[in-house]
Amino acid sequence: MSLPARPPSRALIWTALAALYLIWGSLYLAVRISVETQPPLLSTGARFLASGLVLLAVTPRARGVPLRRTWVPALAPGILLIGSAGLLAIGEQEVPSGIASLISATIPFFMVLLGALALRQKTRPLEW
Repeated sequence: MSLPARPPSRALIWTALAALYLIWGSLYLAVRISVETQPPLLSTGARFLASGLVLLAVTPRARGVPLRRTWVPALAPGILLIGSAGLLAIGEQEVPSGIASLISATIPFFMVLLGALALRQKTRPLEW
């Protein structure tokens, strides 16, 4: 699979961002609804298992990469994502989904702040 010869149009970029915001934003409501009827870690695990199997089936073939070279490096980030999503699902049993999404939206800011203060990383104005 090769990259396109020219960059995508602005309309395509904005459409992709809108889709990302709508899909990602609806996740918090979906988690809130699912924790009312299922244990939080079970619903999170099922969601990640289904999406992981789809990605495992599609991605290596599309890129022409051996299967082992794709899933082994994805194990650690996948486990961390399941853990954070599981904690989110547990938290949404008590906290409204809007508050949970706002708290999650601040994570990038706090990561830059942590890097600047604790790790003494130089940050550019654009990062802030």
